[in-house]
Amino acid sequence: MESLCPKCGGTMEAGVATARGLMFVDTKDEPRLQFVLPGVPTSMNPIEAFKQGLRDEQNDRVFWIEGLRCRECGFLELFAKTDAHW
Repeated sequence: MESLCPKCGGTMEAGVATARGLMFVDTKDEPRLQFVLPGVPTSMNPIEAFKQGLRDEQNDRVFWIEGLRCRECGFLELFAKTDAHW
């Protein structure tokens, strides 16, 4: 399905947000920037940190940043579409 630009009505093309050389990996066609929803911070006390692990508290949720670009006006629309699993 073709997406239209919300600014000018032009055609949007899919792409990924990236930074050349980020993590020294070839970023060809793969997103490398991430959007993070922070979880519960881990306690500096090792015993409390262990207890947190047992309580199964929410970890950070990490998503790859993907996007669309308008061919006519250059408008960028970024979104966090896919969970980033290592």
